[in-house]
Amino acid sequence: MTDKTLDLPPGFTYVPNFVKEKAADDAFEYLFYNLTWQQPRLEVYGKLHLVPRLQCWMGDIGMHYQYSGKLFKAVDWDPYVLDVKTQVEKLVGKTFNSALVNLYRDGNDKMGWHADDEKELGPSPAVVTVSFGAQRSFQVKHNNLGETINLELGHGSLLLMKPGVQASYKHAVPARKKVTQGRISLTFRNILQSD
Repeated sequence: MTDKTLDLPPGFTYVPNFVKEKAADDAFEYLFYNLTWQQPRLEVYGKLHLVPRLQCWMGDIGMHYQYSGKLFKAVDWDPYVLDVKTQVEKLVGKTFNSALVNLYRDGNDKMGWHADDEKELGPSPAVVTVSFGAQRSFQVKHNNLGETINLELGHGSLLLMKPGVQASYKHAVPARKKVTQGRISLTFRNILQSD
């Protein structure tokens, strides 16, 4: 696999057409109508807030994931997501046992600055995101240098954050008021802890 972008820092690889357009159209429609979407409440600075997007977390039986003080237990794999996982694993040469699927209903839905650095992911995880639907900005910021890099994640694209990235960078999906369409992201991770 070769890095298809010039503007990303080391440790990031972007593949714009990982899923071809017609298959990506079908994927968005299937996932939108067939997954069981939830909108959990998370505690932030002592107050409960609805997550500003919908989610479905799935994976191997027994997987769990904790962030913002809330424990999420994985539902069993959806067959389509499992198929995408298999294709992702072949491309990046790594295995994953869970996927956090996010539905951004429009440009008001977002993801704040964070790193995927929870203890369940181990000290140096690889994280892969496959995007379907509306193009959305994915922002990356180095912890020390502070410069923000903006990448537009397109329909059917794949973004790999290689081991080591989470220790040095934070990332976010900011609100974009002009976006009226939905976006679904499949974020594949390998969880080290299980029940």
